[in-house]
Amino acid sequence: IGAFYQYDAFNSLGLNFEAPYLFGSRWGIAVNYHNLTTQEPIFFEGNSADYRYNNRAIELMGLYQINSNNRLSFGGGFFTENYDYLFGAVSDNVPTSFDIDKALVKLIHQYDGIDYNYQLLNGFRNTFNFQYVKAIEGGFPSFVIGFNDLVYFRELWGKGVWANRLRLGLSTNEETPFAPFSVDNNI
Repeated sequence: IGAFYQYDAFNSLGLNFEAPYLFGSRWGIAVNYHNLTTQEPIFFEGNSADYRYNNRAIELMGLYQINSNNRLSFGGGFFTENYDYLFGAVSDNVPTSFDIDKALVKLIHQYDGIDYNYQLLNGFRNTFNFQYVKAIEGGFPSFVIGFNDLVYFRELWGKGVWANRLRLGLSTNEETPFAPFSVDNNI
C-alpha cells in the first residue's frame, strides 16, 4: 500500500495497492488511483502556450512474476484529462479549455537485474511500457504509446550510487498539440 503527494506548480496525489502474490507464488493484482496536475507547454503553429494539465485515473492491473528478474503487468483503466489555458500564444485551432474521457489497455514488462546491498545498488533495470488509448466519446482517434526506460546503477566506493536513466518512446498521437508524454519537461 502506498501514497504520494507531489507539488509541481500544482498539488497532485496518488494511491497504490499492490498484492503481487495474492493468487499464488506468481499471480497478483494492483489497483492505482492518481490525480496529477502539472503545468505543461503546448506547441502549435510555431508558437507555444502553457496549460494547467490534470489527469485523474483509476486502473486495475494483473501481475505475473515470470522469474526472479522478470515481471509482467497487464490491464487497463479509465482516465479524464483536462487542459486549461494559463498563458502564452492563442489560436482559433487550439481550445483554451479541453476535457476528454479515455480508456486504456497497457502491458508492462520489467527486467530487474540490480544487486541490492541496502542503499547501495549495482546493475540495471529495464521497463518496457506499451499502451493503447481510446477516447470514450467525441470521435477522437485511438492511438498507441510505447516507451522504454533503461536505468543503470553503479556503487561508488561504498559511499554512494551513480544512477543514469535513458527513456525512449514513440506515439502515434500526431494530430494534436498536446504531448503524449514528456520526460523532465522535455517533449
